[in-house]
Amino acid sequence: ALESLEKAPEVAPDYMVAHLRAGSILASLGEFDKALKKLEVVAKADPESTAGKEAQEKIRGLNINRLSAKRTSR
Repeated sequence: ALESLEKAPEVAPDYMVAHLRAGSILASLGEFDKALKKLEVVAKADPESTAGKEAQEKIRGLNINRLSAKRTSR
């Protein structure tokens, strides 16, 4: 599924849902930096859309999780 989603922007670069879904999958796989890059594309491209707002929410969640992980590892 991830492979197909990563190819989708090559065919339709403005298809933000592909970036959003790829970011979600990458996050669930623990690939947080890659996930953030995908989600930031969506959040910046159309911040007022449903996909843009969902991306912003996921970015906040990833940032909170990363901060928590850093505190725990100290």
